[in-house]
Formats: sequence, C-alpha cells, structure tokens
Amino acid sequence: MIYEEIETFLQIHESGNIGKAAKQLNITQGTASVRIKQLEQELNIKLFYRHQGIKNIEPTAEGKLFLPIAQMSYALWNDAKNINNLKIFQNLKIASSDTINMSTLYDAYDQFIKEYDDINLSVKSYHSKEIHRLIENQFCDIGFCTNIYNFTNVLSTPIYEEDILLVIHKNHPYLKTKKILDLTFGTEIYVNYSSSFNLWHKQKFERYEHKLFTVGTVSMQISFLNDKSRWAFTPADFALNFVKNNPEYVAIKTDLNPPMRTIYLLHNKYPKAGTRNIIFLFLDILYNILKNNDAIHLVNQKPILLTK
Repeated sequence: MIYEEIETFLQIHESGNIGKAAKQLNITQGTASVRIKQLEQELNIKLFYRHQGIKNIEPTAEGKLFLPIAQMSYALWNDAKNINNLKIFQNLKIASSDTINMSTLYDAYDQFIKEYDDINLSVKSYHSKEIHRLIENQFCDIGFCTNIYNFTNVLSTPIYEEDILLVIHKNHPYLKTKKILDLTFGTEIYVNYSSSFNLWHKQKFERYEHKLFTVGTVSMQISFLNDKSRWAFTPADFALNFVKNNPEYVAIKTDLNPPMRTIYLLHNKYPKAGTRNIIFLFLDILYNILKNNDAIHLVNQKPILLTK
C-alpha cells in the first residue's frame, strides 16, 4: 500500500468521480483506476461500486470502513515526507464561523501568535457544514461552530454558551412598551445563528408583517445598525462590545427568550501526528480567555476536549 494509492482513494471518495479525482491529482483517469485496483488487490476488498455508463461512484461498506484508516495513513505519510520541515515549522489550521472568529476567538488568536511565533496559525471562516467537511478530511485541525452534523470521523464537544441579546436604539418604542408588535415597526437586521435560533425566530415573528434584512455575518449586521429604527438579535459578546462603542444603543436580555447559542469544538477522531500538542496549546489559551469573559457561560469547567 503506497502513498499514491491512498491519495487517489481519498480524492475519489471526496469527488465521487474518478475523472474529477484524476484531474485534481494531475494524472490520467486510467492511472487513477489502476491505483484503486492495486489497492483493492492489496487489501483484498472492493472499495467502490462501479456501474457501467454511470460516471459517479460510491464507496462500498468496506470502502467506508477504510476511509478513516486511509486518512490517518495519508496524514502520517505527509508528516514523514516533511519531517525536516516539521522540525522548523509547525502548523495549526482552524476553521470557524465568522461570528465566532470575530468575537470570542479573536483574542485567543492574537495571544497565540504572540506566544508561539514558531507556529504557523491559519484561520478561515466557513459555515458549520463546511467546517465539518474540512475536519472530516483533515484539511483543518480543529473547528468551532453552532450547528452539528453527522460526519463519521468528526467529534464535537460543547465548549461554551452565549446569550442572544436585543441590540436596539435607546429611543426605540419597544423599550417602553415591551410589545413585540413595536419591533415590527422597525427594520430587523437578521443573522441566522443556528437552527434552534431560526426555529425560535419563526415561531415568534412569523404572524407579524415586518421587514427582514438578512445578512451573513455579525460584522455586516452591526454595520447596518446606523438608524434608530433598526434592531438586531446579536450574540452577547458582540452586542456588549457594540454598545460600548455606540452609547446611543443598548443591549438587553428580553422576555422573548431567544435560545442561547452553543459553540462546539470539532476535531477529527484521528488527529494528524504532531498536531495534538499544538491544539492543546491553543485550547489552554482559549480556555483562560473564556473563563474571564462575563458574556459567555462555560459548558466544561476544564478544557479536557481531546485525549492527551
């Protein structure tokens, strides 16, 4: 079983198509097929179902069981090939939603790069399902998100919860009446934080006629809070920072009771060699920051999120 065979298997599993996989690997489709046949002969199992006239292929039951083994083998082989570089450069790749990156994780990133300048930190923003996919395929080491999906090799751990506060101008009529109908007279700047938040929002506001301006990130949301008629439900950490810099607005916990936002840590069941200790370095920094943040509620009192 050689590196190229494993690499080809993983690429075909990801794309579901031998032709696409071959193109990604810059080889011919025939070469890709030969590699898979050789791998199947070595393992004495069938890895993919092949149907004449159908381009897309699916993994067999044995192929699905082999996937985590292939991912772990591929990661170990990559580390072995780059062992000289690993002595000098270490990497930590994190995927998270924009909202989390720009609020509670921001200070952790800043402190981490100051304390560990010999570690290359890579941070990118994605939606929850894409974060799961990246962790599943070990393109990222850890992830943070609000929605959980079923991926075979992705483990999730709730790390903290956060209130959703109403950010509203001090002169808005709702602050006096506390009537939901008064909110409909303004314009909500809406972000879908999680499936539970979206369900709650539909239940509370569906029967009222009100305009929704939907944006993709909290950064966009607060940038549009530039009119006293506008309002938004915003995670506590972001909301409190916003009103601190914009004293004409307030952030309140309403009796409408929006669900708390739970943030999950994601990691692969089989972490790449050499990354486990780096992950712990980051989590130690993050935990110390979180426990001193009054805007959030820790779910776990200790950051025992991976097995050392």
